[in-house]
Amino acid sequence: MLPFLRCSFFIIFSYCLIFMPRTAGAADLDIFILHSYHQEYAWTKRQNEGIVSTLQAYFANRDIAFSTEYLDTKRIEFSSEYQVFFKEYLRMKYISLTPDIIFLTDDNAVRFMDRYHDDIFPDVARVFCGVNDTSLKIPLPAEKACGVFEVKDLIANLKLIERLFPRIDTVSVIGDNSSTYQAISRHLRSLSSEVLPDLSLQFAADSSLTNVLKALEDQQSEVVLLTTIGAFQDEDGVNLPLSRVIRDIDEAGDYAIFSMEDVYMQHGVFGGIVTSGKAQGVAAAEKGIAILTGGPDELIHSQFETAPNVPTFNYHELKRFNVKLRGLPDNAVILNKPLSFFEEFEEIFIIGLLAFLLLLTLIIQLSLSVVKRRKAESELQASETFLSSVLENLPDLVVVKDAENLSFLRVNRMAERYFGKTKDKIIGRSDYDFFPEDEAEFFTRKDKETLATRIQVDIPLERIQTPAGRRYLHTKKIPILDNNQEPKYLLGISRDITEEISAAQKRKELEDKLQQAQKMESIGTLAGGIAHDFNNILSSVIGYSELAQYKADDPAEVRSLLDGTLKAAERAKLLVRQILTFSRKDEQLRKPIAFADLLEDSVSLLRATLPSTLTIKENITCRGGIMADPIQIHQIIMNLGTNGYQAMSNSTGTLTFSLDEVEFGEADEKPVAEMTPGKYVRFCIEDDGAGMSRETQERMFDPYFTTKDSTSGTGLGLAVVHGIVKSHEGHIGVYSEKGSGTKIDIFLPMIEGDVDDMDDSTYHNNAIGGNESILVIDDEPDITRMMKKYLTLFGYTVRVFAHSPDAFEEFKTNPDNYDLIITDMTMPELTGVELTQKILEIDPEKPIILCTGHSDEIDRDRAAALGIRAYFEKPLAIDELLVTLRELLDAK
Repeated sequence: MLPFLRCSFFIIFSYCLIFMPRTAGAADLDIFILHSYHQEYAWTKRQNEGIVSTLQAYFANRDIAFSTEYLDTKRIEFSSEYQVFFKEYLRMKYISLTPDIIFLTDDNAVRFMDRYHDDIFPDVARVFCGVNDTSLKIPLPAEKACGVFEVKDLIANLKLIERLFPRIDTVSVIGDNSSTYQAISRHLRSLSSEVLPDLSLQFAADSSLTNVLKALEDQQSEVVLLTTIGAFQDEDGVNLPLSRVIRDIDEAGDYAIFSMEDVYMQHGVFGGIVTSGKAQGVAAAEKGIAILTGGPDELIHSQFETAPNVPTFNYHELKRFNVKLRGLPDNAVILNKPLSFFEEFEEIFIIGLLAFLLLLTLIIQLSLSVVKRRKAESELQASETFLSSVLENLPDLVVVKDAENLSFLRVNRMAERYFGKTKDKIIGRSDYDFFPEDEAEFFTRKDKETLATRIQVDIPLERIQTPAGRRYLHTKKIPILDNNQEPKYLLGISRDITEEISAAQKRKELEDKLQQAQKMESIGTLAGGIAHDFNNILSSVIGYSELAQYKADDPAEVRSLLDGTLKAAERAKLLVRQILTFSRKDEQLRKPIAFADLLEDSVSLLRATLPSTLTIKENITCRGGIMADPIQIHQIIMNLGTNGYQAMSNSTGTLTFSLDEVEFGEADEKPVAEMTPGKYVRFCIEDDGAGMSRETQERMFDPYFTTKDSTSGTGLGLAVVHGIVKSHEGHIGVYSEKGSGTKIDIFLPMIEGDVDDMDDSTYHNNAIGGNESILVIDDEPDITRMMKKYLTLFGYTVRVFAHSPDAFEEFKTNPDNYDLIITDMTMPELTGVELTQKILEIDPEKPIILCTGHSDEIDRDRAAALGIRAYFEKPLAIDELLVTLRELLDAK
């Protein structure tokens, strides 16, 4: 009954404290506490408890405001950069606060405040506790600074081990390799053999608990001395709780575990001469009270002192190692000691005196309790039945695991179907019993991540092998915590998204086909214009060449005419490259590009394609970059340009292309509602055609809707444009009225930094010759003839072949006669790639240049992977070829 009465009194007293109204206004005392470690660290929590409880008890009639901060240096490196950052954080946060006193716990907080005290809280008194480094005495008067050191009594603990375990000659000293551990280990190593002549010390320290346990196993010692173990981490670098660390050390072997801190006095720890975090906090608070109240005088003579250590032992461990109580120090504290008969039954005797008076009340209360309990059990059973019914009929897969060993505790009907097992064959087992090892390891890693972070983990795509085949799940893992906020269970909820993934893949395939079909339609639409442009180019080539024949006796005039021929040929080369690039089906990688370059290139092609009666204007004021697929951006421009032209009757009117930069803030009105704030490149195309009705605008991006007749194409262009823009995280704005033309704005996110140069500038003429021997293979006699003349002109010895097998036989017979090989790609019997492979089998270091007019089988990257040194697309730029020849030959 006494525990019941005490508990009732405590609840009523706490209720009064919590709900008692407080007088409004500022606090009487402002207390600032800075801890070196994090708020869940047991040693820190006890220090804080000692400080706060002592101050509250002494100043019971005053309003105290506590401001508490944590440096968290168990988990964050105590670097100079971090200290500067934390100083600025405190300075800004407490810019309007001047505390009455500052309390500092452990070494790092003292070092930090000693460095930045004048920047944050100048002239405020400081009190510290829990400090291991006794050199950290603050050089201030007693009324401004004092403290309590935490000094572990190493010699007393080692002598205690010798006394209680006289047959032991070796002790394993383990720790987390923190700065505190290093200080302790240095002290231990400095102890001379004269102090402990019969005791040998072995050390095992690392931030990884697994590594320390392995070292402990190798040392084979029967006594373990704990130093600092608060910074141990698991394999993923996550700090382990003390309970887990002590449990793992205890389970690693039959050790007598000695501790020097009371916070480590948990199950499995034998005992030791321990320091107390709460005692440190109490001592610091008492010194702080002396400063705040102006006395007593003893403070001046004990400005810095060491708190006493207390012998503390675990009764169960004493029994396990058969250590008698009489062999312990006189002031020893025994934890978990059974009570004597009278102590154990004292409350029963007192209850017996009160039993007669309370009997009737108890009977009534018990009767009511039985009724309430039966009702509660009935309601609980109904609730359990209801929840089980809901759980079993959920369309999602639901499992519950034990947080400690990740074994299954509960599964629903859907989970049984995916596991291919009944509940009784699933419960108590783990993922490794049902899934391939790689899948089980993935599930286990995610489970541990969830439990370590104590927050929900979302896995958008999780692969699982079921009896029905491979399935894909969207899974959420949720930690269920106990009253101590420690993980107890792990809840997993998974939704099957296999069909959604399949549908998305099919939709992507259809979109790709749609885009390719539309590109080919655009090529068909542009065919007439391309033919017109080619004819103009050919006219220039033929005209200049004929004029050169007539002017054969005037070398200067011939050179001028040939320059015109080369420029026309370059235009033809560029036009062919644009057509091939635009019509290529391969999906391109996105890269930083300049939209302006693409726009100028595309408008140039449109000018050659559209009727000359149409006026085309350009207004480009932005050279900014975007992250995009240049082929698809080219497609957008060509589609919208063609649509704008088709909207203007009789092929007359003005088509305007604009490009500028716009930026929107949070509060700015945006042209498209779903746009996010930021910088955009805005591409605008405007025509003065017939315009669109509201009904047409609502359906203009529908791939199954068109206003065109059967002779004007498929009408897929705007649907493809919409898909491309959305895939680039862009937005489209349309402004049109019937009879007033149409304006389409496309907004694409702008990027910072360099972009790819889209300009195919002519190659710088750095061509020089040489005297090496070159083997040239091409099935076009005109090309081999031209190549031989050109290379011979620059001093090279050249032998040509039009038949690739003959060329290979020549090389195989005389491989050392040729310094470099130039070969075409597409040849009968033996292609350029096949010829290259055969040559490199004979001489792997032979430099080879591959030339191709157009091939789907080879590109620059694949050529390099085969060992080909250089790759050219026809028509060749001879100057560029000569420079490349010289680079390859000089590199030999």
